[in-house]
Amino acid sequence: MNQLIVASLKKAASGKLPGIPTKPNYCLQFVRVVIEDALKLPSHDFYRRHLVDGTTRRGDDPQRRLAEARADPWASDLERSMKLQGLAVPALLRRGGDLVFDHRAAEPIGHVGILLDRNWVVESIHPANRPTSINLPNFVSITPYSARPWTLVARLQPDKGVVPG
Repeated sequence: MNQLIVASLKKAASGKLPGIPTKPNYCLQFVRVVIEDALKLPSHDFYRRHLVDGTTRRGDDPQRRLAEARADPWASDLERSMKLQGLAVPALLRRGGDLVFDHRAAEPIGHVGILLDRNWVVESIHPANRPTSINLPNFVSITPYSARPWTLVARLQPDKGVVPG
């Protein structure tokens, strides 16, 4: 599965993947489009499968948190959902195709990118926020993994994260 994600990530980085956001602050949409292309999922199915909870900054109860997260998903919501689904992997075992999160970035929204390999993250972010990264067109940057304080590495698995309906 990770190899499929890396192949779609390379298409996105080269500007050859339709649907990639062309303005800053859409890191989660960027990740969604890459994952859906890689796994041949219908549009927004990534959220249906993996957005199972919202952060505690959302509603007072689980149903309200999830409803608010689904109405306006944040990277921090997806990070929490990945943890709840048991998709976290130790950072030392990271590899290309894994998702990397920082729930403290742009709090409370968070940030997410995808590992190109174990040392490089491809992310959708304004170049002003990544002055030492390799900045590509359409707010795509290639950043060393070690340059950011990532709070979670998650690996999608074919048998996890599928929410019925």
